[in-house]
Amino acid sequence: MAVKGADEAGSITMIELSQLYHEISDSLMEGSALYLVDDYLSSIRGVDRIATKYDSDTACFAVRGHDHTRSVTFLLSTSGAYRSMPCSGNKDEVKSYESYLNLIVGNLLSASLAMKGVTGNTCKVSPIDVYLILVGQVERDHSYQRFNVQSLRESILGRIGFGTHLVIIESTGLRACTVQKGCLVFKLRIRGRSHNPAFPWLGENPWDVLIRFERSLASTMKPRHDIYPVEVGKAPPMILSSFLLGYPTMTPLQVEYHQPYSIGEHSSIEAEYYVSLPPEFPYREFEDKLPVTLKEIVKGTGCDASVEVVYEEEPFREDAQSVIVKATSNAFLKLTGFEPIFEWLPYPASAKDLTSNGFAKDIVALGPGDWTLSSAQSEKAIIAEALRASEILASVPYEVSLLSENPHSEEGR
Repeated sequence: MAVKGADEAGSITMIELSQLYHEISDSLMEGSALYLVDDYLSSIRGVDRIATKYDSDTACFAVRGHDHTRSVTFLLSTSGAYRSMPCSGNKDEVKSYESYLNLIVGNLLSASLAMKGVTGNTCKVSPIDVYLILVGQVERDHSYQRFNVQSLRESILGRIGFGTHLVIIESTGLRACTVQKGCLVFKLRIRGRSHNPAFPWLGENPWDVLIRFERSLASTMKPRHDIYPVEVGKAPPMILSSFLLGYPTMTPLQVEYHQPYSIGEHSSIEAEYYVSLPPEFPYREFEDKLPVTLKEIVKGTGCDASVEVVYEEEPFREDAQSVIVKATSNAFLKLTGFEPIFEWLPYPASAKDLTSNGFAKDIVALGPGDWTLSSAQSEKAIIAEALRASEILASVPYEVSLLSENPHSEEGR
């Protein structure tokens, strides 16, 4: 099995691919993977390294086409894995870290080989600039975002063209993902007064308010249509995966309780919740319901309570008719013989932020691996799947160029 369009040195065999996989894996453990990938891509004829503002954290590589009005960008986030090491010698932490490295290695491998395929694909020379951006440790502006898109934009501003078609290299198991779940983080504060445990109803117990508030929201978040035909435990995980990523969830991130010194004194609870919401869910309706629900629950309890939204990101769904979605579908069909499965997937970066910053016109996520095993000890990077992902990725720029030449396409207008 060989990579289509390999350079003059010859196609990559499975043995060579396996060796490259282990080299990247070892270098990640040593904290030097960025330099290994840098050397590998820089050695390929036709690939140029573009200097960035944060050279130690961000690496940009380009294949120059002869039409600079359009481009395809492969964006790969490694969340600082280039130079990070396990925090301690704890066995579980090391295993978890090694598992995470497998995911990164698979993505690095497929992205690097895709660039190699683009440069060597002489029979499909496309009039398009192709970029691969490797993102390492980037300063975050919010703990709930994977990295700061604004910092990324400043890093490459003036060095590559914007308005690109973007493929985010993510471990999707060769599934093309066009949907990003929205999220909402809110803080709940409840202040009451304790009483003797034998007579709790004589007090103003903040825990009662918290439990009733959670139950009320849980009933609100139940699916309202037939897109969820099964429940957890009622069907195989891979069938459920098509549905549960779109299921609204609410998870407590932190709960603090201020214990009173004696009966009758004030006690309080502060809880922070993370809510994930799919595009079909009435996002604003949920946000508006928070204070209304809390007011109803608190009524008659004697407690004081407030709720505050501290962070929110709206759901995102790419247009099924967009250039990058069509191009990915065409590459899938030609190389595998079947249409890709489109699934829910949180992106490594905010799709909304990427589009609002002018980074891309349309976005899709694609990569090797099984996201259901992400960060699990059983997670593995399958080399053959990384090879197939690179073949698909390398064909995407050509498919984009075909769609761009079509007068009925978005780019051809």
